[in-house]
Formats: sequence, C-alpha cells, structure tokens
Amino acid sequence: MMTAHLGLFDPTDLLWVAADPTRVFSTSFRKAKEWISQLPSASVFLSGSTYKNPFGSRRTANLDQTRFCVFEHDRFGKETTAAIFRHAEANGMPLVAVVDSGGKSVHGWCLADESLLRWREFFLAAGFDSKAMRPTQPVRLAGGKRVEEDKPMAIQKLLYLNLGAVPWKS
Repeated sequence: MMTAHLGLFDPTDLLWVAADPTRVFSTSFRKAKEWISQLPSASVFLSGSTYKNPFGSRRTANLDQTRFCVFEHDRFGKETTAAIFRHAEANGMPLVAVVDSGGKSVHGWCLADESLLRWREFFLAAGFDSKAMRPTQPVRLAGGKRVEEDKPMAIQKLLYLNLGAVPWKS
C-alpha cells in the first residue's frame, strides 16, 4: 500500500515523509523513488506536495508543486465520506486515492488541477477540514501503522487508487 501511495508522485519528486508531523529533519526529505526503495517502518505522514530543498522546511516557501489536495471529514463517518468522494468523482473531480486513516476518517486525494478551486469550495461548504486541504499539511500515508496511546494499533489502508487520473503516470 505504501509503495502504491508513494507511486502517485513522479519518481524524481522531492517528498516530505515523517513519523512525527510536527518535526522536520533533512532526513524527512527524499525523492519518491528513494522512499519507495526504502519504505519507512513507523507510523508515517506525508503531504500532497513536492519540495525544492531537502534541507529546507515543510513551509510554503520551500514548496515546489502542489500535486494533490486532500479532503477529510472526521464527523461524517467513513462510509458517508467515501460516498461523497464517489459522488464528486462521478461529477468530474479527479479523485486519485482514498486512504483509511486508521482512525475516524478516510482521506480523499484529488489531483491539484484547474478544477481544484471548485472542489475545495464544494468540500468546504460540506464542512470538510480546511487544514487538510493545505498544500503542506501532513496526512496519513497508506500502509503506515497508526499507533496511539490507549488504542489498538491500526493500519492506514489504501482503499482506492486511480493512476489513470494522474497525468504524469499515463
């Protein structure tokens, strides 16, 4: 699952991947092909964007390209949220992946293309989390283990993948 999720990016894209979303180290930045060849073993996060400098930060100033926008809603439940993603995809949203966070929600990964503003507005109006939509926001990486105190370990699962919606994959 982790290989497939990281495989959404171009192999030469510089990605941020980390076990702790609040910390940024130079080791958190590697090209997609390097992350795929040496998969992280801990509970991990990534963002839907690529970065310019491996010694920089996850801040907007170091942002190279926003590849994907992530949509998430904690209160609708997984089934309702997934149904909303299916509805949006049927109406033209370029949905490329759906990831079960291993917690309360599923995350919809949408291609950041010319239709993104429309879909951001749609999901904001529906009460989705605006923070998850930020280009540098850490979100759960499929295949990672979600480990939280006083809760059983859960796998962050890749539920849906559509490589056909990713132009650099065709």
